Amino acid sequence: GLSTTDVCGLCLEPTDPKFDVSCVGCDGEPFSGKEFDDCGICDGPGCVGVSGNVLSAETRSPCCDCKGTAHGNAIINFCCDCVDYVGGNQNPYYAPGSAPPINQTVALNLYDQAAQAYARAVEYLTD
Repeated sequence: GLSTTDVCGLCLEPTDPKFDVSCVGCDGEPFSGKEFDDCGICDGPGCVGVSGNVLSAETRSPCCDCKGTAHGNAIINFCCDCVDYVGGNQNPYYAPGSAPPINQTVALNLYDQAAQAYARAVEYLTD
């Protein structure tokens, strides 16, 4: 047939779907070895390291949750625990049926005070 050697060194017909692509990384370069991670980032770090440990928030890809799942639903709660968040009426920040931890109450109060101060500052600056 019309076979020829492609950039990967394979003897294929140019109409073959593997022609010029079987050795090409996600960066478009032959033999680069680069692949898409679980988040779709070319040569990205992914969610989990080679030893199976969850990568830190600073080093893992942005779609990874704290349990190392791409597009997962786990979040860090106010107690710094990685917990599954299902949504709806469930409050992921403390155990169901219990009162919020005192640190959460303090944090929420500080947030409310800051939000009110910000609103007053914006109002002052726009008058």
